[in-house]
Amino acid sequence: MNIQTECEDIDEECLLSLTEKQIDGLGLSIGHSITLQKLVKNLIVDNTSARKNDNSSVFFL
Repeated sequence: MNIQTECEDIDEECLLSLTEKQIDGLGLSIGHSITLQKLVKNLIVDNTSARKNDNSSVFFL
């Protein structure tokens, strides 16, 4: 069995922007595709929550 891998230029910002269609286009197995979709959705929720709770960017004079 000959498996060739391709390097995708996906950094964390791109990862959070991937749509389900784009994830499906990566050629992952169905299980890995679903897992990645769930992880991306959870990261987006966590990232949004962290920004709302981050008071370090608020400056008081």
